[in-house]
Amino acid sequence: MNAMRWILFTSFFQVWHCFENLCTKNTTSILLSSYYANNKAYLANDGNVKTTERYCSYTIIQHTKAWLQVDLGEQYSINNVKIYYRSEGDLDDQYSWKQYRFRQFYLDVSDLPASETNTTQRTRCYTDKTTYTDLPPNIIDIPCQQTARYVIVETTYDAPEDDPTEGAILEICEIEVYDQHLKDSSNLLILYIVIGILGVSFVCIQLFKIRQGIPSSMRTKENQHDKKSLPQDNKDTINAYQSLMHVRQSSHYEDLI
Repeated sequence: MNAMRWILFTSFFQVWHCFENLCTKNTTSILLSSYYANNKAYLANDGNVKTTERYCSYTIIQHTKAWLQVDLGEQYSINNVKIYYRSEGDLDDQYSWKQYRFRQFYLDVSDLPASETNTTQRTRCYTDKTTYTDLPPNIIDIPCQQTARYVIVETTYDAPEDDPTEGAILEICEIEVYDQHLKDSSNLLILYIVIGILGVSFVCIQLFKIRQGIPSSMRTKENQHDKKSLPQDNKDTINAYQSLMHVRQSSHYEDLI
């Protein structure tokens, strides 16, 4: 049973990873509305998903709006966007760094860059509605099935925790934009194989459950029925074998005595 569950899990994992992270393409570029010190835009697209400060890009204070833009180089059919936001330490620890600046961000897509558009001119994929003092998840996977060139994470939220400092700030450690299409034709074959495995696994699990649900007394009756349905020669052979085994067991018992 555990083996079947493992097959289902790994099969799903293989199907998911048949889709391409467009951020890994050479034609993709990342841009921030501003950046602080060495925490530049490239840190949001270096393949490192750690969420501590040194691995994250982030914008500077005293701006009413902050954004991070992914330029895919051309239009793509987008499937989903995954964002890793800065968060450090235990959330129950008052001294740990929490993702409070991530409240009320929104995710847009567009065929024009962030510098030439505002959110009303783009297509909205997601709006976070977390309010003070709650925290949004710092890792979030957002469905965004749209066709566009630019993916824009933007915020105008001024976190109360930053007082007296003012301004909207983004601290994005990694962003992944996935295509709707498979990477290549070989992955299409993989997908068909995985679907087949899923189907066979499902049938096997159902049969196993049905078998487990039959009381042992019924299974004994089934065996007896099967024995009755055998030809007479086969019945005689089985009876002779059972008699022989009984004699051998009796002899072994007498030897022990």
